[in-house]
Amino acid sequence: MPHPFGEDVDSRRSILEYLGDQTLPRIVRVSAPLFVANGEGLPLQVATGILLQIGPSRLLVTATHVVKDWPGLAINAGDEFLHVKGKLSTAHTEAATAGSREDRLDLALVRLDEPLAKRIDDANVATLADLDLAAPVVGRDPFMLCGYPAKRNRDGLDGDEFTVRAYSLLLHDADASTYNAASVDSKTQLMLPFEKRDTWTIEKQVTAPDLKGVSGGGLWRVPINDEALRETRLAAMPVGGGPSLKMCP
Repeated sequence: MPHPFGEDVDSRRSILEYLGDQTLPRIVRVSAPLFVANGEGLPLQVATGILLQIGPSRLLVTATHVVKDWPGLAINAGDEFLHVKGKLSTAHTEAATAGSREDRLDLALVRLDEPLAKRIDDANVATLADLDLAAPVVGRDPFMLCGYPAKRNRDGLDGDEFTVRAYSLLLHDADASTYNAASVDSKTQLMLPFEKRDTWTIEKQVTAPDLKGVSGGGLWRVPINDEALRETRLAAMPVGGGPSLKMCP
């Protein structure tokens, strides 16, 4: 597969370096690694979430399967691992049975209890201004996936410190024929073709890591003109893998 951002190395270097310097640091700050305790009571990174402020409330936004599969989730706040506590709400496709194949939404919102919410640094919380509220347009813009692959963070514990490594990946929307073949409505979902052995750095093809653990992370629309790069917005959330990543707005 040719490089998805063109054959001009200098042009794609300019885009990717700008994103790395100006856009990605903000995205990483609001992307929260989520942990559970392993059999020895030590932290184990298992998933990702987004911290979001709406009015006076602070929310942890993640995938429904994350909160169901990993009871006892914890988040790092104030240099401590604290259990995620708060009111849980989930979203499901209208008229579909929760968890069925027809249920294409996999979205969980935890309204964090006030003591926990206050421990989170303001700089680590997204706001409504960070959300992409425009309807998706097929084939227009690339999207940046950002989260914490679990395998890359298995050995993060060193004494009383835990180092986590985020992973980011630029993906381009599938074309209209792909949506039609899968009977997916591009106004409510994104389909992003992805082959882990056919991804690119600026200059060469590489193999992407296993994306398990990225679930619940953000998918950010990246307008491709230089002026709009500053307007990267959170557009969706990854909910599955395979030949395509399906994303839930």
